Amino acid sequence: MCPGFINMLSHSHYSVLVDPRSMSELKQGVTTQIVGEGYSPGPLTPSERELLIEKQTWKFDVPWLRLAEYLSHVESKGSSQNFAAFVGESTLRMHGPGHEDRAASDEEMQRMCGVFEEEMADGALGLGTSLIYPPAFFFSTEELIALARIASRYDGKYISHMRSEGARLLEAIDELVRIAREAGLPGEIWHLKAAGQDHWHKMQQAIDRVEGARTEG
Repeated sequence: MCPGFINMLSHSHYSVLVDPRSMSELKQGVTTQIVGEGYSPGPLTPSERELLIEKQTWKFDVPWLRLAEYLSHVESKGSSQNFAAFVGESTLRMHGPGHEDRAASDEEMQRMCGVFEEEMADGALGLGTSLIYPPAFFFSTEELIALARIASRYDGKYISHMRSEGARLLEAIDELVRIAREAGLPGEIWHLKAAGQDHWHKMQQAIDRVEGARTEG
């Protein structure tokens, strides 16, 4: 006997609407699923909602725009597991500059912060980023700190698929630590690895950086 496992990096946010049993994970002992790596089921813009409906692989209703509304929808449909979510930065970006490779304007930044704060007030876990993928890597460190500060006000967390897992692995860890430190919230790395044999030697330095940040609090 053991307690149920928590899948900290689940992508079952749409499949649960087709199979509320989530048997592929339940049979592995997973009883809690955490979603929101970069993209989250909300907060959607109306155009992103229409795109989601148009591009569906599985067919399911999309009666929500907000992440909180999505979670309520999962609950009303029934689920064999617990679900919780981070707000993905790429989903937030659709409320601002979208897929454009540029900084957010002041107005766009205010809009992204506003919808993010609404989700945090309604129970989101924090800010989830996937900075190795577009359009996430268009975000500057300073923009991410501004968003993470909102999560901090609600005792949220910053969790990240970092900008690099190879050539700039150590710099990516430094960025995550900086975001967590300046925003005043816990930071977590989704994938701690040195990708590619040329970078394997960096793994001890990566661990040392993480342990150093933890020692500093």
